[in-house]
Amino acid sequence: MDGTLKVIQVDEGDLVRAGDVLAELENLDLNNAFEDTKGELGSRLASLDLLRAGTRPEEIERARRNIETKRAELDTALRVDQERSVLQDKVAKREAELENARKNSERSQSLLAAGLIARNEAERDQTLYEVRLKELAEAQGELRVLAERIDRVSQVKKRELEQARSELTILQAGTRKEAIRGMEAEVGKLEENLQILRQQLGHLVVRSPIDGVIATPYMKNKIGEYIRRGDPLCRIVDVGRVRVDLPVPEKEIADVQADFPIILKVRGYPSRSFEARVKSISPVAVEGSPVREIVVQGEIENSEGILRPGMTGVGKILCGKRTVAELVSRRMVRWIRTEFWQYLP
Repeated sequence: MDGTLKVIQVDEGDLVRAGDVLAELENLDLNNAFEDTKGELGSRLASLDLLRAGTRPEEIERARRNIETKRAELDTALRVDQERSVLQDKVAKREAELENARKNSERSQSLLAAGLIARNEAERDQTLYEVRLKELAEAQGELRVLAERIDRVSQVKKRELEQARSELTILQAGTRKEAIRGMEAEVGKLEENLQILRQQLGHLVVRSPIDGVIATPYMKNKIGEYIRRGDPLCRIVDVGRVRVDLPVPEKEIADVQADFPIILKVRGYPSRSFEARVKSISPVAVEGSPVREIVVQGEIENSEGILRPGMTGVGKILCGKRTVAELVSRRMVRWIRTEFWQYLP
């Protein structure tokens, strides 16, 4: 899931196990959708309980009073004329002060150009103009925030009023099997949506897919970054088993087969030898120096943890025993068979 990195629990060099939490993301839209769906589900469950329990006169009366209460709350939320009037007067005052400061600043600039006033007086009037401009922006912002708050609260109260009316309608209609089945269907759909949202929220917790060691530096510096689906968070290397890439000249590859032993010398540990076995042979040759090469891959057990991904060295593949005569003549025989094959039987 997309989200902003809120918590990072690992750093470079940390040992992690598969399933360990690496980081937590925050997605406000997803959180809001979850809470809205959860609230709506609770309301529908309450309505379903009413349908199943049947209707009593006192419940209808209580529902009517609830409608009146919600209507009064909506009217109260919309009655903010006094607060709005105060802010509008404040904006008008700031606009007048700004206009006056602008004229003074323009007049000062003209007098400064004519050499009739000092520069500091002109700069003072210009500073006052900038202050008035900022004060006007703040007053307009307060008025805008008030309008947004009124709209937000009124929307909530309207929904609550509609829900109260819906509950009264249900109570007055009485308990019917069709109404119960319809409400059960709505509840089931909301529960399904809530489960999907819960699973999506669970994806905001990033877990390690394998056992290994964190190989990405400065992980804590990533806090606050926005991560999209598919973006890499960090690199985890499995130090328990190290893969070996061994380039083999194409003319020698015919002698290599799977599971052949490999003996390696790593430049970091020249006094030690490491053993591996051929695990796979690349189906594609790559440009080497000075000939084309085919990459042979193997794996080394690294229980001591001394080998690191990216280390280099030399190795040889044990392809079986050869006589001295075969070793001396093989290159010449191979060259003849390749260059003069069309003349050979």
